[in-house]
Amino acid sequence: MKSYQVSDKRYKQIIDIVRNVTDKLKNPNEVKRICREESNYLIIEGKKVDPWDDLGLINGYPAVSVFFGELMNAFPDEDWEVILILECPME
Repeated sequence: MKSYQVSDKRYKQIIDIVRNVTDKLKNPNEVKRICREESNYLIIEGKKVDPWDDLGLINGYPAVSVFFGELMNAFPDEDWEVILILECPME
C-alpha cells in the first residue's frame, strides 16, 4: 500500500471532503432515493439497469456500511457505529 505525505492544509481539506460525503450518507433512505433518481439509471445493451440494490456490496446498504466501518477504523473516537445502528433501515 502506498502512503503519501500531505501538508496540514491539504489534510484538513481531505477531512472536510470526507465529512461532507459522510453527512450525505448518514440517511440511508435518502441515499437510496438519490441513487434511484431517473438520471442515475444506466442503459446497457438496451436494458435499463437499476443503480441501487439493497443488498449490493457495490451499490447498496452494505457498501455504505463498509464505508462507515472504515471511518470507525480511521477515527475510533467518533462513534461511527452509532450511525450504523440507528440509521440502518428495518424494512
